[in-house]
Amino acid sequence: MLSVFEDQIVQVSDLKKRMKYWLDVVRHTAPVTIVQGGKADLIIMRRADEAIHAKILDYARLVAQFLLEQRQEVESQAFPWYKHLETDEQEEFMADLLRCFSDMVQTGDWQEFAYLLQDWQATAESNLNPELLAALEAPHRPEEYIPVERPVVEI
Repeated sequence: MLSVFEDQIVQVSDLKKRMKYWLDVVRHTAPVTIVQGGKADLIIMRRADEAIHAKILDYARLVAQFLLEQRQEVESQAFPWYKHLETDEQEEFMADLLRCFSDMVQTGDWQEFAYLLQDWQATAESNLNPELLAALEAPHRPEEYIPVERPVVEI
């Protein structure tokens, strides 16, 4: 039987009888919830999946804290650099944050979310450094580029 958590539910007696089968289920398909005495309070899952869930939970707490701070109109502790974004950047960050968070929850790919936060933090920090900002926004002159050759790696 599948639960609402998309895992399979197994009685502890069946787990004991068919241990190899249930471990293969965990390795190849989905987590398994163990029921003992009418209580479904244990789960077997792959370590990699647990790490993904833990990371998503960390990010969920961070986003929830940030949204609460925005609602209360207090300075962000979740993203202390947020105050250094321009108003239009703050609006864009909020849209990106919610879109990327929703994608992360759907796909389990938290890496894109981490990149998004790093990129926006770099944007905020660049706003603090007018010289860096001017250099980044300066017109590019391709004639000043220096050619770089790809290194050859021998195996």
